[in-house]
Amino acid sequence: MKSSRARVAQWIASAAGAGYIPFVPGTWGSIVGLLLDLIVRRLGSPSLQSGLHAGLIVGVLFLGVWASSVSEREVSRKDPSFVVIDEVAGMLLSTYFITLSLWGYAIAFVVFRALDVIKPPPCRWAEKLPSGWGIMMDDVFAGLYTNAFMRLLVFVSSVFGSV
Repeated sequence: MKSSRARVAQWIASAAGAGYIPFVPGTWGSIVGLLLDLIVRRLGSPSLQSGLHAGLIVGVLFLGVWASSVSEREVSRKDPSFVVIDEVAGMLLSTYFITLSLWGYAIAFVVFRALDVIKPPPCRWAEKLPSGWGIMMDDVFAGLYTNAFMRLLVFVSSVFGSV
């Protein structure tokens, strides 16, 4: 029988159950990240939104390290497929402090998912970190790459017209 600590950890690690959807669980975790981003953007002033978004990223990162570490130990598997809190964190980073249209969100989503699969350096290296840190950090780097790409895309489209 699972302890309540393990159940809570797996609920967090699975992004409230999204990781248990049998088809492409990482994609569902990324969708949870997008939905959280959209909710935060509806709250208060832009400076409040930015602070909430940053706090959410930090909270998800550290809760994710804990939850994915506990979940990994509980099921005796490295980076179990139901653990998608890393995708939530990566997606939140992908869109942080950037004003995006619906198309911008779609592009950020596709770019993040592609980078999460391809794992350019240092993403692959980050996976080798111990336990929850390895699970979380490859997606953090993919999110940072996506954020940089989206900022470049927003800049280019503002200079040369809509993309």
